[in-house]
Amino acid sequence: MRKWSKWFLAVFLIEGIIFIWLISWIFTSISSLEVGEQIKTISYVIGAFASTLITTALVYHGFIQEPELGFTGFLIEPKDLKNNTVAKEDYIEYVNNSHRQVKHCYSRGFLRKKLLWVKIVECNEPPKYLRIANDITNLGFHETYVHEIQFEQTYPKQEELKPKKHVEQIGRALTPQVRDVRDIKFPSDFYEGELSELKKLIKIGGRLYRLKFTSFGATMHCSKEVWLNISEDMKTIEWSESKFKKLIRWTKSKDNR
Repeated sequence: MRKWSKWFLAVFLIEGIIFIWLISWIFTSISSLEVGEQIKTISYVIGAFASTLITTALVYHGFIQEPELGFTGFLIEPKDLKNNTVAKEDYIEYVNNSHRQVKHCYSRGFLRKKLLWVKIVECNEPPKYLRIANDITNLGFHETYVHEIQFEQTYPKQEELKPKKHVEQIGRALTPQVRDVRDIKFPSDFYEGELSELKKLIKIGGRLYRLKFTSFGATMHCSKEVWLNISEDMKTIEWSESKFKKLIRWTKSKDNR
């Protein structure tokens, strides 16, 4: 849901609550009046509420047409050194009958996967690296311009790891409802030397990571984070965009290394 939709949804709910309260209060206050006067009073309130609702809807219509950057959702593909997918066939789907990619499979959900969802992919062999992708899109009705996108590891921040921020210059206009795919190679886009290998990284940094994608436009920016959990044998990859880390119950401990 767009940010303006969230704000105006709250406004509409407040207006509805106030209207219901006024109607209930009026019914108790005008019970002694004649029926004609009661109808007239109630019609005044309904008319005022309808006018307020229409005004709010018009303002909302103006805001909703403004351009807004957004991410569509993370997709993680385990790869070998030859850039081939090592995911099991059960986790693969075919797009346009030819392109193979990891499909969305859920390992856990909460409240119909709206509040908390955890996606999963299982591998035939331990991957050498992970391709982590997300699409930038323009949610508005007018064109906007995207300057750059930044990728960074926000957890864990251990001094011995020292992950670097990866920046890509985009410099392109993004028309409404158009997607621009952006991806990174984890961990090689964040680390150099031995730590650029996934197997060696998790021995030092553990098996739980959080990555952040941030896109920057001329007057706006948007960001999205993903929790990444790697199994001990590196054959099961789970990820979630949920902010409720405690509900996911992924913890950084000695057992998670």
